[in-house]
Amino acid sequence: MTAHAKCARQLHELRVNAEEKLQGEKTAANWQSLAEVTMACLIIFNGKRGNEVAEMLLNDLNRAREEKHNRVEHEAPHYKKLNGKLNENANLAIAVDVRGKCNKQVPVLIGESIDASLVLMEETREECGVLDINPFVFCKPGDSKKCLESSSTLCKFL
Repeated sequence: MTAHAKCARQLHELRVNAEEKLQGEKTAANWQSLAEVTMACLIIFNGKRGNEVAEMLLNDLNRAREEKHNRVEHEAPHYKKLNGKLNENANLAIAVDVRGKCNKQVPVLIGESIDASLVLMEETREECGVLDINPFVFCKPGDSKKCLESSSTLCKFL
């Protein structure tokens, strides 16, 4: 098994444990733990710069979920052109456009299991002390304007 695969497996296990902790006890510390490991998973899986994922907006994530729903429900024309296997895979992921270098839009792919973590985080934001006015998916509980720092978060796991 490659080092990348081992890292991905360890992060998956940490994410599952963090989900279970947050479901059991809804605290700011448990919410932040799940946010950090989920963000690390997305950065590594997508091979993106850390701040691109860290600064993902909640509105952009929800818009991408809606677009995925519409794509599956109405079979968007450009997806009909894909062969069977590619079309199936395209329906498994959510593509969120985030702001990259020079304000260019770059896609971040989110698989179903990671999206489940993001849904749990979204559902427990208020209970865990995340302010409604914070627009970031990976925000700091109790802070209205900041997202988690990707570099320090990655250092915890790598």
